[in-house]
Amino acid sequence: MERDVAKRWRNGNIRIACVGIENQTNPDPDISLRVMGYDGAEYRAQLLADHTDKSRYPVVTLVLYFGHKKHWDQPLRLKERLDIPPEFEPYVNDYKVNLFEVAYLTHEADGPVS
Repeated sequence: MERDVAKRWRNGNIRIACVGIENQTNPDPDISLRVMGYDGAEYRAQLLADHTDKSRYPVVTLVLYFGHKKHWDQPLRLKERLDIPPEFEPYVNDYKVNLFEVAYLTHEADGPVS
């Protein structure tokens, strides 16, 4: 899987985080599955890498939505996208997307769309 942009945040020789940025011009109902795949691939790479210090670092993905004709109207959580039988719901992990509606940001904007 390939991200639009991936930046490794370092402090000297220590990797602190991986920040991925995805650009969207149209709402995508599968964005939570895509982001989960990108993040999972990065965590898998950490497992497969030969780290002598066994350090692990967080992976953060930010989705920048550039659509200006309408607000984002698709699910931003994995559980909102899946048809989950009630008996399985407590066992299914959720996955949240950090989405910023760029065309609608104000000077006071302080975080992603919930």
